[in-house]
Amino acid sequence: MKTLYGDNVIRLFIYADRETVRKRQQELGLAEEDIERHMSHYEEEMSYMPKCEHAFENIDIGHTTYEITNVLEGYLQRDLVDKD
Repeated sequence: MKTLYGDNVIRLFIYADRETVRKRQQELGLAEEDIERHMSHYEEEMSYMPKCEHAFENIDIGHTTYEITNVLEGYLQRDLVDKD
């Protein structure tokens, strides 16, 4: 998308630290083998963050949503999004 549309596209990266991700998956009741399989991709997924225009650590979903909304409103006010 970024290649096709350039600055008309922004990339948002939402993440949590490794231990938070593990804890959330345990709280969901996932099997340890499934958690390990998911966690084996953690570093690869995190390596994408520097390529994104914005990164948000998702500690609290309400706060994270608020931060994302503020960023998006800034772009909308700059007319970078076609409002038609």
